[in-house]
Amino acid sequence: MNLLNFKVGLDQPLFLIAGPCVIESETLAQETAGRLKEIAQQL
Repeated sequence: MNLLNFKVGLDQPLFLIAGPCVIESETLAQETAGRLKEIAQQL
C-alpha cells in the first residue's frame, strides 16, 4: 500500500506514525519530534 508516497506493508521496513494527540505549542511539537528522531535512530 502507498501512504503519502511511502510503501507500507508487511514486506516493507517499519513505518511508524507517532506523536501527541494534541499539539499545544510549537515547543511541544519540536520536543516530540526531537525525541522521536532519537528513538528512530536506535531502531
